[in-house]
Amino acid sequence: MAKFLDTEGITYHIKQIIKNSNDKIYLMSPYLQVNRRIKEELIDKDKFELDIRLIYGKAELSSDELDWIEDLSNMRLYYNEYLHAKCYLNEDKAIITSMNLYDFSQKNNVEMGILVERDEDSELYSQIYDEVMRVQRNSERTEIDIKTISHRDEESDESSDKGYCIRCKEEIELDPKRPYCSDCFSSWNEYKNGDYKENHCHICGKEMESTRNKPVCYDCYMEHKDALDFPETKGKSDEEESSSEKEEKGYCIRCEKEIELDPTSPYCSDCYETWSEYENEEYEEDHCHICGKEMDSTKKKPTCYDCYKEYKDELDFPSG
Repeated sequence: MAKFLDTEGITYHIKQIIKNSNDKIYLMSPYLQVNRRIKEELIDKDKFELDIRLIYGKAELSSDELDWIEDLSNMRLYYNEYLHAKCYLNEDKAIITSMNLYDFSQKNNVEMGILVERDEDSELYSQIYDEVMRVQRNSERTEIDIKTISHRDEESDESSDKGYCIRCKEEIELDPKRPYCSDCFSSWNEYKNGDYKENHCHICGKEMESTRNKPVCYDCYMEHKDALDFPETKGKSDEEESSSEKEEKGYCIRCEKEIELDPTSPYCSDCYETWSEYENEEYEEDHCHICGKEMDSTKKKPTCYDCYKEYKDELDFPSG
């Protein structure tokens, strides 16, 4: 019998499908952007010579993705320009879902999916598997060649009018005041937070912490500041932020939203709601609750070592 999954359940079971596979791993997602933890699991599984296949639907491959994929000797890529489905399976389980593999989907979007186990529903599992194989047969095998493919990002004749969505890195018209593709703009527009952290430089596409207010890297800004229009920002400087505010400010260890500083409650209300369904205190999150830097944290250990040492006598921390 199929099992319903919410956003956190999907994230958990995708990782388990990879981690517990002994024969094959098939990942089907339009965007060939994979978050760090899934990359690590795939790199580890590649050592055991499993059959790993990834079917994607966006033609432009970034050099960041190609760098790690090239090192996987058992990874096979297939490109299908019509692909919109998201499906992940191994020899025992399959997930059909709305979730892509990149970080934003797993941290910010409201996603749904179903989990099908072969032992419990072999007919449905077989139907899913057969459809994945059909899509693969109608897809184009992609040969990885870093030297020829990644240089597409560096072609000077394209750089004059080509930009990148700062969230998903889809190619869009170059305009620093409009640094999102239409889909990502629709989701950003719900909250309209100009300082919300995104993933790429709008001009060169490299991975970095960008925002709608600051959509490009420093080098690109210096190179293009006289040729392009950039957003005007009115944000507070670091000097204007009072020390009392700094002391009271913490970060959600999952989405990095600013929250009250309390290591015993390191989630914002939305992330706590999804975490509380499973209540796994050792579930890996992404940020230090005190300084906000990217790290492997958990509810049980919500801060980096340096912050713990600095505040262990001033703040209450989870026991155990």
